[in-house]
Amino acid sequence: MNYVKIELSEIKEEVRDLKALFNPNSQYSNKLPFTDTFAKKKAEREPYLSVKRFGGKQGHHGSTLNIFDPPMKA
Repeated sequence: MNYVKIELSEIKEEVRDLKALFNPNSQYSNKLPFTDTFAKKKAEREPYLSVKRFGGKQGHHGSTLNIFDPPMKA
């Protein structure tokens, strides 16, 4: 049982070292904390695969503000 605990601690240490090599951030390396990024990178999409067009869609009337006349006197 003691052998298993020792082996587990060695594996945990090895995992920590590998994280420091492959995923450097302020916790595992000498980088500053403000350089850490928390947002996931967006997957790049192929523009030619998209069927939808940008902008307003045909048949949709929208809901923008109506234009009105200025008052006659203030």
